[in-house]
Amino acid sequence: MKSYFGLTLAFIVIALCSFMFYLSLDPKNYFFYGDEHAAEWKWFWGEIAFFIVATVIEAVAFYFLVVSAIGQRFVRSTLILIALVSWFILNLMVVMHQPIFFYYHIWWVIGVLILSLSVFAYVLGKKLLARHHAA
Repeated sequence: MKSYFGLTLAFIVIALCSFMFYLSLDPKNYFFYGDEHAAEWKWFWGEIAFFIVATVIEAVAFYFLVVSAIGQRFVRSTLILIALVSWFILNLMVVMHQPIFFYYHIWWVIGVLILSLSVFAYVLGKKLLARHHAA
């Protein structure tokens, strides 16, 4: 189960990172205040590299959160979830006037958070139900 989940997640991350890289190459996908700024545009690899690395780190965190939650390691899962939520809040502060690939990254983080919270709640609920039925 873990290997299929890991392979599927890796495929999704590679596809998303490739798509974000492709979007980063077109100047039409960036915000400019005027035509003079658009004419001066040069592609900068550091910006897209940051988002690709961030996406991979988020995917690894998501993988370990799911594996930890299923393995009943709730402290580790909770810490990873707190880190992901904090990172999401930090990302939301700078949404205005970002390149289009940034918005795909935001949607990725939202998806990761929704799935993480769902898995965490499901496993925690299952554990609480088992404890309740045992009592």
